[in-house]
Order: sequence, then C-alpha cells, then structure tokens
Amino acid sequence: MKFWCYVVLCCIPLCSAMAQPVFTADQPTVLISALSFKGDTPDSARVDVYAAMPFQLLQFVSANNKLGAKYNLQITLRDSTGNKVTERKIERKVVETDYEVSRGSTGRADVTQTIFNALPGSYRVEVFVTDIINNREFSASRRFTVPAYTTQEFAVSSPMIVSAIEQKDDGYIITPYINDNIGNLPDGFFVFFEAYNKRKYDTLDFAIELYDGTKQVYKTIRQPFAVKEARTQQFIKVNVPGSLPAGSYTLKAIAVSVTAPKNYNESDYLASSQRQIVVERGIAGTAVSDIDKAIRQLRYVATQSEIDSIQSPSSPEERRKRFEAFWKQLDPSPNTIRNEAFEEYYARVDYANKNYRSYNDGWLTDMGMIHIVLGAPSTSDRRVNTYDGRTSITWTYSGSNRRFVFIDNTGFGDYRLSPSTPFPMSEKYKYTGM
Repeated sequence: MKFWCYVVLCCIPLCSAMAQPVFTADQPTVLISALSFKGDTPDSARVDVYAAMPFQLLQFVSANNKLGAKYNLQITLRDSTGNKVTERKIERKVVETDYEVSRGSTGRADVTQTIFNALPGSYRVEVFVTDIINNREFSASRRFTVPAYTTQEFAVSSPMIVSAIEQKDDGYIITPYINDNIGNLPDGFFVFFEAYNKRKYDTLDFAIELYDGTKQVYKTIRQPFAVKEARTQQFIKVNVPGSLPAGSYTLKAIAVSVTAPKNYNESDYLASSQRQIVVERGIAGTAVSDIDKAIRQLRYVATQSEIDSIQSPSSPEERRKRFEAFWKQLDPSPNTIRNEAFEEYYARVDYANKNYRSYNDGWLTDMGMIHIVLGAPSTSDRRVNTYDGRTSITWTYSGSNRRFVFIDNTGFGDYRLSPSTPFPMSEKYKYTGM
C-alpha cells in the first residue's frame, strides 16, 4: 500500500490566478491551519498545526549576495476554558536569492508544521510572530475540535486541502494548502483524509460536500475506497463550480455504506468530519494574466524554438508582445477583434485543467495533451480489466478514424497513454473552425 508523506514546502499557492499576492499592506496576516488525526496512543490524537508566513511581511536584509530574514514563531494551544495546554517557540531563518521573490511578488511563504498530542475536546490555537529584524508583530488564531477517535466504530480525520500531489518512490508527497480561501484554486483541489476502521468494513463510499449554512450547494460523486485496514489514507478531487458565490462554507468529508440510497442524507452517514472554507475571488484574469505560464502552455501549438524565442526577452512586456505576435499569425479572422484560434486553444487548456488534473496540472497530462491538440473525442469508453483490475479509458475520433487508450496504472486516476496507441509529439493544434 502506498502511503502519503506530509511535507512543508517553502512555496504554497497563496496567490490568485493573476499572480497577485493575497496579502496586502493594509491586511497583514499569517495563515494557520489545525488538523486532527488519530494518535498512536489510545487516549490522545495527533494535531498538526501549519503556519504560513508570507515573504512580503518579512524584512529581508542583504548579506553575501543573498537575502535573509528571521522571525520568532510562538504557537499556543488552549482548551475550551482558555487555559494553556502547551506551547512551542521556534526561531525561523529564511534565505532567498531573488529580490522580487523576497518582496512577495510570487506569493511565497515560509511554512512550518508543528505536531502536538491532545486529548479529545475543543481547542484554540494561537500563533504569534515577531520579525526579529524590524520587530513587527503578527498574530492569528482559530478554533478546532479533536474527536474521540477511539470510541467510534468508524471515523475520519480532519479533511486537509491539498494543492499538489507528487508520486515519489513507493509513496506520494502532498503539499497542504494553508489557506481557507479556495477561490485561489480555479483548477480545483484535492481533499485528503484518514479513515479509521474498527468493525472491519471492506469497502465504503466517500464524498465531499459543501454547505452554505444548512443548504447543500455541491457534492462530489460517491467514490468507493477499500478500508479493510485499521487506518487508511484517501483523497478526493474537488472541482468547485466557478459560479459558486463568494462567502463562507462548510466542507464535509463523509462516508456511507455502498448500499446507501443514491440520494442519501445525514442519517446515512457512517462518519463525517468538517472544516470551514471561504470563496473569495479577485478580478478575473484571462489566459494571459500569467504571461509566463501562458507561454509554457504553447507547447501543443508552437515549436520549441518558437517558445524559446518568445521566452527569451528579460522584460515581461516584450515577452507579451512576442506572445501576441505569435497568436496574430494564427488568427483565422485578422480583420476582426476576436482571435478564434487563441480562444479555442486556451478554452481547451482550461477544460483540461478542470477535468484531467492528476499529479500534474491537467494541461500536462496525456489526456490534456490530446484534448488540446485534437479537441473532445467523439466517444469515450471506460472499462475495468478483469485480469489485473486496472481501469482504461478509450477515446475515439470518428472523423479521423483515430483511437487512443489511457490506462490508470496506480488506481488514483493518473491515466497514461498506452504504448499501443501512441501520439506523435510533433503533432500540433490547428484551428478548424468547428
């Protein structure tokens, strides 16, 4: 069985699609997240506290051709009466080589993970940060509950929002998203959780639900997972509709029996856990809001030499000019305002990101590649191989009499193109007007 490794990376997605920092001068803050999991001892649970300190709030100083910052981090756990349960003090040092990055232009943050043991109950975690160089102070707090996992026949941990999943060796590395605002994740996200089984269920159905108060506004399809072991780890992909209004929501991870009715309700839950999330969107950008990403995404329409030429100027403005000139050459209606080829291509990129994301962004997957170059297939057929249990999806393009087979070798929805139906890397997108 593959297991997940929780990692703290020095960069988390704290910026919008337009690469604008979430943190502004008049809203300085440190982000925190508190998640509970079943502990290794019968009476206690494990609490993971993540704190993200954005670079733009730190004072960096130059030394030895590098930029450095220092800050003290104090994390305090208090019970429901306000009494201090435990406290940790940590000194953090941050080193950066790029001046613009140190100023927060890319939304980077220094992230820490601190692990506590706690008994069941209600808690408040408080984070207090002091910048050692300029003595500026920042603080944040949030409440959370630690369930009595050992008293339940079946339970699920706190749901963790994950912004990235990477396969490594015989396991996976996951990057927690230290932000309640999912409006910054237009391509969707994963929800990771652990399941704890006493009654030895073999398989259960799981889903993620969103509630606006008591009203359900979104849910994923039910997905079956094997839960034979006492502890299993699962994740579910969530694509929140872009039409979801801004506001606060409750995200629930729920488990039901495989025999539960199609329109199940709360009385059918075998277990559930929840957390609060927020949807806050900035000014909507176009496909070229992040010019460098848009240039990278030209790989299915441009040659590598063309991409290198567009990327070569050091000035973002000049890169944008070359990018626009490239698409002007492909404009099927140059005498009109619209560029239909440009619109169709990036609409396909957007569709791939929303529908084919796996361990990479959707446009980087095999399915995303073929969808961007050829468009949607005429038919899509999904089958499970009775010999080895692997799932395959076959795409057929009736107009060109072409067929492509994708196989999920890992069981986690990571479909790879079968060698039996190769796709030539030299083939590029062409606007057809269809």
